[in-house]
Amino acid sequence: TLDYARNALNSGNAGKARRALVKVGNYQNDRDVLYLVAVSFAIDKKFSKAEKLFKATLKLSGPNDALLGNLGLAQLDQGKFREAIESYLAAIDINPGFYDALVNLASYYDYLNMMDKAVVYAQRAQKLHRNNPIVLNVLGQHAALSNKLSEAIALYRSSLSIQPNMPQTYALLSEAYLQAKNYKPAEDTLKQGLISLPHNSILENSLASLY
Repeated sequence: TLDYARNALNSGNAGKARRALVKVGNYQNDRDVLYLVAVSFAIDKKFSKAEKLFKATLKLSGPNDALLGNLGLAQLDQGKFREAIESYLAAIDINPGFYDALVNLASYYDYLNMMDKAVVYAQRAQKLHRNNPIVLNVLGQHAALSNKLSEAIALYRSSLSIQPNMPQTYALLSEAYLQAKNYKPAEDTLKQGLISLPHNSILENSLASLY
């Protein structure tokens, strides 16, 4: 049954997998089955049910970094940023090198305008892998706030070289140029972004604010 359910999940048929899994006797006390049911709900974007079942799985399994990571994702998809942060913090307590958790913590703290915390996890993630645009953007913002504008600009340009379709990166790079009083590069950056991302509201609004 488990192999059948895994195959169904891998093929994107979460409902089929779930129907097979719930037929397992006393499945709510079986850690492996309960986990797969939780995953099936997450695939179907039923994140509240997924969150509840990931928590139930954790009660059966005990602390587990991968499970906590899945729980964090289910919480994030419901807009529960602070709960997601708690889950990821618990995950990296178990596994300090849990890269995705470090990246997500940097991103969530950035979203909550808690840059002092965001940069801590961005720096830890950067030591593991140096080519994540989310991490580079957080590090760039920290550099800009510290008036290290050349460093910020270099970080944002590196981010764009990896992922050229993130409008926020163009906006951040333009802001860094403005902060450095380099007005033409600031304008050119936003125009370049609009070539890659036509009619993007973030870039259009940023460009309008220059005039």
